[in-house]
Amino acid sequence: MIDESFHIPVLTEEVIEFLLIKKNGTFLDVTAGFGGHSAAILEELNVSSLIATDQDPEAIRFLKSKFKTEERISIHQARFSELHKLFSANNFDGILADIGVSSY
Repeated sequence: MIDESFHIPVLTEEVIEFLLIKKNGTFLDVTAGFGGHSAAILEELNVSSLIATDQDPEAIRFLKSKFKTEERISIHQARFSELHKLFSANNFDGILADIGVSSY
């Protein structure tokens, strides 16, 4: 089981500030990991929907458990190269890709 305290998302305030282009919008987190940024997006931006993806099946299991009561989030396992297949018809008000070095 993943210990959520192992990874603390960085620059969360800055991420929220720069994603704040439309409240109640639809957002995509393509590197959801342990859900730190996703949780902040849900809390701070009052989004109508958030789609969270990650390529790691363990992260997906963790996210589904963490957000099991959150109706505004949809969680999918996908690589970057597969995103166009999953979301080609969607329009997003903001997209987050935290593509720094993984600490996990």
